[in-house]
Amino acid sequence: MTLIVAVGYQNGVVLGAESAATDLQSAIKQPVAKIKCIAGQPLLFACSGDGSVIQHIEDALDGFQTLATIKETRQALKGLLLPVLQQDYANHIGIQGKPAPLTTTLFAGVCGDYPFILEIDEQGSDTVYGDGLGAFTAIGSGKILAQALFSPHLKAGNLRSAAEAKALAYRVVDDSIKLAAMFLAPPICLHCVEVGRGTIPCVAAELQAIGDTCEVWREMEREVFSQALTRAEGASAPAPEAPPAPPEAANEAAPHGEATAAD
Repeated sequence: MTLIVAVGYQNGVVLGAESAATDLQSAIKQPVAKIKCIAGQPLLFACSGDGSVIQHIEDALDGFQTLATIKETRQALKGLLLPVLQQDYANHIGIQGKPAPLTTTLFAGVCGDYPFILEIDEQGSDTVYGDGLGAFTAIGSGKILAQALFSPHLKAGNLRSAAEAKALAYRVVDDSIKLAAMFLAPPICLHCVEVGRGTIPCVAAELQAIGDTCEVWREMEREVFSQALTRAEGASAPAPEAPPAPPEAANEAAPHGEATAAD
């Protein structure tokens, strides 16, 4: 079980991942590094699915070189992965009660001056998550949690700073770990790829600082939510009723020429 997220920003992409590898039969998990680099290339990838298929995908990607355009790189990556998926699925012996070796791969990379997010799913379908799709996606068993948590923050990647993207990726993974009943676990890993800089891992000190930022963010959310409730309650409170008019004085002077009751 896995959660990998990709968040685009002005000149790059950050991949975020939790670190649990789980044996479904024994329900035992152990830490594993899920984000991989391709040596000398501005390209990161991570997989969700069957361990043996993931190893075969890693072998197929060894030595891969990005091409001039996202379209060409996308086609080349799909051309590499489809035969791997087809062969592994064909060689799978189906046993009742055991899952098929379905595997999805998420890429973050740069072609020229353009960062990109590419998913090749378990059926071989390839999708680029650009600005029109919020420059965000997630794969793995925690995907639905990540999508729900990230939905308020969908926007074009060129409207996000690197710091914002890292905080979003970290918090979405962290909150998903806390929400999931099982199979997701720390530590959280972040790895960036940027135009002109290539791949850049987030080291422990930076991850700690991002985690601290997320705690401040949560506290501010609670405070703003409380303020919003107070304001809403004040706006919806019924307006006070006007006080009743004072009764007329019993001995109010009668009109000129008329006698009063006491006369």
